[in-house]
Amino acid sequence: LKSIAQIDYSEKMNKDYIIDWGNENTFPLYLQSLLDKSSKHNAIVKSKAMMIGGAGFATSQNIVNQTLLENKYNHLNLDQILSRISYDFEVYGQFCLNLIWSNDRKSISEINYIDVSKVRIMTPKVGNRIDYFMVSDDWTSIRKHKPVVYPAFSTKDRTNPSQLVMVKDYRPGSEWYSFPEYISAKNFIELEYEISQFHLSSVQNGFAPSLMINFSSTIPSPEEMDNVIRRLKKEYEGTRNAGKVIFTFSDGSQNAPQITPINLNNSDERFIQLNKEVTDAIMAGHRVVNPSLFGIKESGELGAKNTILESMDLFIAQYVKPKQNQIVEIFNKISRINGGEDFEINKFK
Repeated sequence: LKSIAQIDYSEKMNKDYIIDWGNENTFPLYLQSLLDKSSKHNAIVKSKAMMIGGAGFATSQNIVNQTLLENKYNHLNLDQILSRISYDFEVYGQFCLNLIWSNDRKSISEINYIDVSKVRIMTPKVGNRIDYFMVSDDWTSIRKHKPVVYPAFSTKDRTNPSQLVMVKDYRPGSEWYSFPEYISAKNFIELEYEISQFHLSSVQNGFAPSLMINFSSTIPSPEEMDNVIRRLKKEYEGTRNAGKVIFTFSDGSQNAPQITPINLNNSDERFIQLNKEVTDAIMAGHRVVNPSLFGIKESGELGAKNTILESMDLFIAQYVKPKQNQIVEIFNKISRINGGEDFEINKFK
């Protein structure tokens, strides 16, 4: 993947009549990489997805709803599909379902989960109406993973029984695909990763150069210098030794080497402040009202049970419920087609 400076979110119509999702059609891969780079970001995304999915759909006495919940022609029931699309909704800002019409085309007989990162929109023939999607297991290698065409879900044209529906958040400036909620915090998610890499390298190198050894005798041959440096490095460098050593060779009148300690720059306060800024920015990007909801404690915060419950109710009202409404809307549409009742998601506890 390209560096963050080279990532763009443009939607371009390529020569294969596909609307690319980001630069070189790899934006979903970039979003996936962010989950592996930041422990805070990953924890928040998973927790928010669990809240949106709640405790699954509420059980119903309606026979149509019961049949849909069982989804007996698929290996996943509706609660399992709900869990997956809730996660996709958080990671990508959208999700996708494959709906199968019955043989008589009067009802939906099966609902399949589709990984939305593998779905691309085909260039519309008329205006901005989406008529077809294409699905590939790997858009970076479409010769090996040939895309499959699916018509967009339609209650009017039921010729093809297998159709796709994509549900996405509205984002100004984005016509075809969406952005996740946290996109404004992407720099700080990347920054957390870079900070962790810096500290890891520091530990592996003994935190920093701590000694400079200068041999004042005549400058030996390159082979001799390499031999001496290799022996001393093996003895003194690494996580179990004092620190990294700098070696120099020079002409001089004294035979004994000069050993000069290098004092480390005390940067603890700088990294403590930077870590706080990163945490605050990631929280803001995710619209988190209380970090304790996601297992992230802040200094000075006691995290009382009543405070957490109040924060939970506020977050559910402002963030979770609107997301659930978008999900429930498509399932209610399916239920009404089959003659059933509206669905409801059980509250997360």
